[in-house]
Amino acid sequence: MAETRSPHDAQDDSNSQAQKKRALQAAIFLSLLAFVVQIAGATYTASLALLGDTAHLFTDLFSLVMALVALILASRPTTEVRSFGLYRLEVLSAFVNGVLLFAAGAWLVFESIQRLREPAPVLAIPLMIVAGIGLALNLLSALLLSRALKGAGHAHHHHGHSHGHDHGHDHGQSHSHEHHDHGHSHDHGAHDDRNLRAAMLHVLTDALSSVAVVIGAIVALYT
Repeated sequence: MAETRSPHDAQDDSNSQAQKKRALQAAIFLSLLAFVVQIAGATYTASLALLGDTAHLFTDLFSLVMALVALILASRPTTEVRSFGLYRLEVLSAFVNGVLLFAAGAWLVFESIQRLREPAPVLAIPLMIVAGIGLALNLLSALLLSRALKGAGHAHHHHGHSHGHDHGHDHGQSHSHEHHDHGHSHDHGAHDDRNLRAAMLHVLTDALSSVAVVIGAIVALYT
């Protein structure tokens, strides 16, 4: 039997997807801006802490891009050929992210050893400013992603109410088919929300790293 979702529900889904996509695109832009600012600041201030924060930001920037790609792919209809494509993308994304984190960690250990052998002065005030800019950009990204998540949650709640009303008037095979279609739609929505929530957590960890760098700059300034 044909699917009987109302045009209003379909429009809500479309608006929710568009909001999530815009939030991720904005977060990617802001994270890229923070990356450029911090890598320039790390070079200028000779701060290993800021350099480490920048390396961590790069891996999270990759995660944000993968979340956007996953969102775009999830909005496409599932076929027999592409039934597990999104799962494979997530596995590949996690693997690449792990490799990048390991490489960044190994490189930072090497740089730390070099700094212990040949200490370099750190410019505390510029370091504080750059880390503060990074913190502000990360918090703005987290705010945008949080708003997109709340908007998606309101859309899902509305759909649940609408579906309950519609099911009261459905019968037999039509009822079963519609329930299956709605369940499939909810699965995609829940998956998108998990991706968005994970992206927000990545951004928040970057914000915490920036806080640590700011604290380190304050300590360096007064010691």
